[in-house]
Amino acid sequence: MKSTILKRIFSYLFVFLPASIAVIGCVGLIALHLFFPKGALPLIPGMTGEMVNIPLGYISLGFGQLTLETQNYLLYQVFESVPPMDFPLQSQLMGLLVWILFSLGIVLISGFNRYPFIASMAAAIFLLVVSGVNDLGLTALGQNSGLLIALGGLLLPAILIHTFFPYAGLETRTPIILPVALITWFTLIYFSPVPAPTLLLAENISLTAMVISAIFLVYIGHSVVSSIYVLLAKLNQGIGIKIIWHFLVLSIAYIVFVALLYMQLTGELRASFPLPSVFWVFILAGALGFWETTRKIRQIPQPYTLPLIGKGVYLIGFAISSLVWLKADLTVNAPMADFLQHILLYAQLGFGILFFLYLIANFLGIMNTGSAIEKIMYRPPFFPYFHMRMGALLSVVVLAIYSDGIVAVQVGSASTNLSADYYQTIGKKQEAAILYEYSFDRYRNNPKNLNAVAHYYFEERQPTPATQVLMRSFDERPTVNNIVLLTSRLHNASKSSEALFYLQEGLKYFPGNPYLLNNLAILKSKLQQPIEARELLKSMNDQSPVRDANLQALYAIHGLDWEDQDLTPNLPGQINRLANYNLVAEIAPFELPTDSIRVPSLINRATLRNQWSNVAHSELYNDLDLLDALLAHEVSPSLAAELLETQVIRNYREGQLNDLIATLGSLARNYSGSAGFYLSMQAKVLAGQMDLPKAAEVITAAEINGFSKIEQDMLPLLYFGGQQEAAIRLAENYAIPFPNWMKWDEAGKLMENDTVTLAKGLADLLAGTKKSVWQPLEKIQATPLKAFYAIELLLRKSHWFEDSDFQEIRDILESAYSESENLAKVHSLLAFFQHDHPLPDEKLNPFFPYKTKSRVANAYWTPLVLGEVRNTEDPIDAYNLLHTATRFNRDPLLWLELVKFSRRIGQDAYASNYLAEMGAWLSTEELIDLQIKYLP
Repeated sequence: MKSTILKRIFSYLFVFLPASIAVIGCVGLIALHLFFPKGALPLIPGMTGEMVNIPLGYISLGFGQLTLETQNYLLYQVFESVPPMDFPLQSQLMGLLVWILFSLGIVLISGFNRYPFIASMAAAIFLLVVSGVNDLGLTALGQNSGLLIALGGLLLPAILIHTFFPYAGLETRTPIILPVALITWFTLIYFSPVPAPTLLLAENISLTAMVISAIFLVYIGHSVVSSIYVLLAKLNQGIGIKIIWHFLVLSIAYIVFVALLYMQLTGELRASFPLPSVFWVFILAGALGFWETTRKIRQIPQPYTLPLIGKGVYLIGFAISSLVWLKADLTVNAPMADFLQHILLYAQLGFGILFFLYLIANFLGIMNTGSAIEKIMYRPPFFPYFHMRMGALLSVVVLAIYSDGIVAVQVGSASTNLSADYYQTIGKKQEAAILYEYSFDRYRNNPKNLNAVAHYYFEERQPTPATQVLMRSFDERPTVNNIVLLTSRLHNASKSSEALFYLQEGLKYFPGNPYLLNNLAILKSKLQQPIEARELLKSMNDQSPVRDANLQALYAIHGLDWEDQDLTPNLPGQINRLANYNLVAEIAPFELPTDSIRVPSLINRATLRNQWSNVAHSELYNDLDLLDALLAHEVSPSLAAELLETQVIRNYREGQLNDLIATLGSLARNYSGSAGFYLSMQAKVLAGQMDLPKAAEVITAAEINGFSKIEQDMLPLLYFGGQQEAAIRLAENYAIPFPNWMKWDEAGKLMENDTVTLAKGLADLLAGTKKSVWQPLEKIQATPLKAFYAIELLLRKSHWFEDSDFQEIRDILESAYSESENLAKVHSLLAFFQHDHPLPDEKLNPFFPYKTKSRVANAYWTPLVLGEVRNTEDPIDAYNLLHTATRFNRDPLLWLELVKFSRRIGQDAYASNYLAEMGAWLSTEELIDLQIKYLP
């Protein structure tokens, strides 16, 4: 019972644990290449915003049309090279695992026979010497205290047990050697005075792990070829087919494949077809090697008695190798990765070819007999197996020499990179930059090094040496990250032509690279080359969300033919897509969520602006609270203006004209640089409410404040709004003719026609009495103009109407809109204003296309405001409603109602002042008649 439990424990500890770590390392390696291929050198899409003008609404004036414009965001995503990433937690974890695996290996090695044990201890001492434990600085500089502690804690217990208790089993060795080894690790870290000693030990021990990995990679040199043969031999047992041909084809194919990888790695071959990464060969050879090792343990004598020892040592080597390979790729330690790849391919070529010849020389005559040859394949009668391995080792040395001894340089450069990574992580970036540059000088295939150096110089506000470093990289060893960083900085320094040159040249080194293609396309877009930019984006093989989002922005900013596409998981793309829908004034078939927005980031501001420019789905009070919360953050004045403009859009969509006009006025006062734009918006909104005099004043002020987008239909607006001189001046200054319907006779008098009559009537519509505003309706003969004016009378003046007036309006509208659909909408509109019948909710009435949740949100809907006042019980509340409305609207009855409620709440002085103000636009007779008729 006890023996069974111990076997299970040792199996878990020495086989299952290393095997699990090896699997984790291999899976991590695969995941890294599939999902995080750039490792410590990510290229992230930085986001920049541009604005495009979109129509928020079309304002019909009867005699013309104005477009109420605002701006939508377009989000461009340009790939940026960020400083190399640090992985201190992962590095420390890997370092600890390597220490544990090394300690487990020492436990197993202590069970070797005498001479293999001595050789293994010598190798272990060498590994600890190169581990750099003395860098922990336990005592004075230059002393070997760290190495002595490591030797004493890791190796001395194993030596003592092997010397004095040679027959002790694993149950005795493990509880002594393993705890002492772990205590040694804690001791080295605890007494080390250096910053982050755990990280330093982890980085230094990586060099030891790299040497162990090299030994392991050589050991599995022929595992694939031998496994091919074993598999074929087992399948052939008792059958006797000619497996020699299968073996020849499969083995030669594998060796040729490895040779292609080797030639590609050394730069002697540029394959027109993609070859897999070398790490797949490592995983395959490592997995098959374990199967091969278990067979060798059974066939030939081993320097140990327990098969568990051989399996455990192999799996420990496999686990350490997988961790080292993972660390090399994760931290972009290219010299370390290249070293592992070179050693692996040298071993696979040398051992694979020699083992292939070994099998042919020893077993050719009996290969096809169906005998169980795999049981004796490592013990042939001549040309012993170890001679083959000696020859394979020599071939590995020959291949290394053929590669100009680059392996030694790789080891030295990898070690320097490990030290530089440590300094980079603890914040000593100057020391790290020096080491990175030195490592690059020794070994050019170091994509991280000059990138890290350049970022260091940029952080130190030294752009000139940083640019020189990047240009050196381009000349000596170009990388995508460095080209992206260089061109980004050149563009930011207004050197777009140089940035364009390096991007185009970079694509010659890296044809079809999606990062360079994307950035080149965005640069060409900014240089006003939209067609070329579009073709570059479409040529990208990587159909990425970034590409599709940028295409949507490109269509909008340059007015290209829009190609819509569903970009559901891509928020920047959906924002740009919304802008395209807003450009063509269409309702988008999707909605962006806004309720989760908490900070005024660029993407959040763009989401709100573009979504509300299209349609708003949430409640107004929730949206306004959201904007207030964003404005409560510490934002710059320009961002505050953007958010307030978004509030204007939201109010416009809800029909909150009072708040909208007030906000635009506030923006114009507080942001003088954009006052012209905000005043122009305010003027168009006022014109849409037929407040032509005030709209004309605001347009004049907008032009004085820099607004220059004068439209032809603004001229009659100015002219009939009482700004005749301004209208003539702007027509001359901007070379804009008056509309054809405005003709002057020889005496300089404007000639009358239906459109002129309409314009005059609209100019006096709000402030006029029933008699004055009804006259244009009787004079206009053209049916469309008459119907338009009738609608405006209904919206603005129906509180003056009697039943006969409503009937006359009904007759006019029925003759103009005889279609059954429009006729129904005319009848519903008349019923709403005459009898207060609710409008149908299913669709907005085109003659009254506004939401009516609040009847006082638009002071220019005088009938609705007065209706709300009648329904207000508290006279003070009614007075406040009227006071707010009269700030915008000069309707005489609205003002008389204000006078009435002023008196009702005991403010007679206010009432007198209001009557005096009404005298500014009404004659004395009109004012007296109105008071007699409407005031009690």
